[in-house]
Amino acid sequence: RDDLDITVLDLAEADLPTALSYEPAPEVGTVLARVTPQLESAEAFVVITPEYNHSFPASLKSLIDWHFTQWQAKPVAFVSYG
Repeated sequence: RDDLDITVLDLAEADLPTALSYEPAPEVGTVLARVTPQLESAEAFVVITPEYNHSFPASLKSLIDWHFTQWQAKPVAFVSYG
């Protein structure tokens, strides 16, 4: 569709951590900060993810948890395969 502006964020290329603490190390914070503007500016999300242990990968879980306000009140569709 010509009326959609789509941005692809590939977590495999983003090199995100698989576990986060309440206060991550500065280098981890830098990695997380790179994706924050993309999530903030999005109006909606379509998440395509492989199944991992009957759920989704830890890097996706961490991204969702850490960027709670950027996801808040926006439509999200999950597409999983496995």
